[in-house]
Amino acid sequence: MTHVLMLVTSNLLHDNRVRREAETLAAAGYRVTVVSHIRPTDIARLGWAAPGGLTAIAAPLPAWEDTTGWRRMAGHAADLWRWGGSGALLAAASDQRADVVHAHDLDTLPAAAALAQRWRTPLVYDAHELFVDQMTLGPAAASLPWPNRVKQALAQRNFARLERRLIGQAAAVITVSQSIVVELADRYHIPPPTLVLNTPRYQDMAAGSDYLRRRLGLRAEQRIMLLQGAVLPDRHLLELVQTLALLPDTVVLTFLGFNLGTFQEPIRQEAALLGLQSRVFMLDALPADQLLGATASADVGMILLAGRNKNDRFAMPNKLFEYMMAGLPFVASDWPEIGRVARATGAGVTVTEPTPAAVAAAVNSILQAPARQAAMRAAGLAAARREYNWEAQAARLLDLYASLPTARS
Repeated sequence: MTHVLMLVTSNLLHDNRVRREAETLAAAGYRVTVVSHIRPTDIARLGWAAPGGLTAIAAPLPAWEDTTGWRRMAGHAADLWRWGGSGALLAAASDQRADVVHAHDLDTLPAAAALAQRWRTPLVYDAHELFVDQMTLGPAAASLPWPNRVKQALAQRNFARLERRLIGQAAAVITVSQSIVVELADRYHIPPPTLVLNTPRYQDMAAGSDYLRRRLGLRAEQRIMLLQGAVLPDRHLLELVQTLALLPDTVVLTFLGFNLGTFQEPIRQEAALLGLQSRVFMLDALPADQLLGATASADVGMILLAGRNKNDRFAMPNKLFEYMMAGLPFVASDWPEIGRVARATGAGVTVTEPTPAAVAAAVNSILQAPARQAAMRAAGLAAARREYNWEAQAARLLDLYASLPTARS
């Protein structure tokens, strides 16, 4: 049985892409081990009961995190320079000899490449994003103290160095949008990577749901704007709160995943400043098996990305596909990939400038036109059933693995 070792720096419990890929390979007969910074107490929550071919290993946090001052700074710098920050994963995975090593994102590529070279096995590089480009902050960089700007610039140059040096060692490269396929191929002169979208497993959600309505105790006439996912400062979230002030009092805004990310306090402050506390709901993330049901109970989904770098502009976020599968019309920033899907499917509308006035107009164009809302809902459901589901993407992943020289199950 072919043994696949995956490395990811995130908490595996919340990384649906990694979980789907691991579970797909295991179902096809591969033995899969995933090393991540999952909390040991979270491993049981994965539902990976033995002997199902799936093993999760909790890597400890890097040793430098237990130090302070210059020791912490030096330890962190050394880890970033040599391993992209994944030295602790390398240590935890070193005794897990595998037939294929699968790096999830650039911050695990150095460690994965070292293991693949040590064991003389194929390396798979799964680029979840344009990692180097996402570190370009654009105008936001001006608000950072100069030491932070220097640190950011040095880290970005280091990751660019690592990707340039190591991507050619991969037997296969996977990524998440067609624009990133083209960008990586052109930038590094490699064959076009395999496109594997971040789509959910197919569920028939045509019956809809009343999950959020019941949980929030909403009246029948109230309408729900939903922002699903981590709350981060590059997603126009303050503008989203400001948009709510321009909409009828019957519209509420729900954050689903408010416990994730780093931008909670500014959102609370903006809602209080505008007197919108009673219309803004902040819910923690739900397990993957409950997410679509909650999403299907909203009225319009929001995807507002700042577009400050190529990674933002080329993104195909998970929530795009989850909204469509849930039959939830969406309003999105008009960047190349999201805009193309919105226009091709008819499941969403886009805004070129995500000002509160423009976003409010887009939301009203859906909520105040029941026939249009129903048509967009049907379009999203059809697109998810036809194309944007994990079953379609899993076939691409399995074909890629079948082509690897020692990866046959």
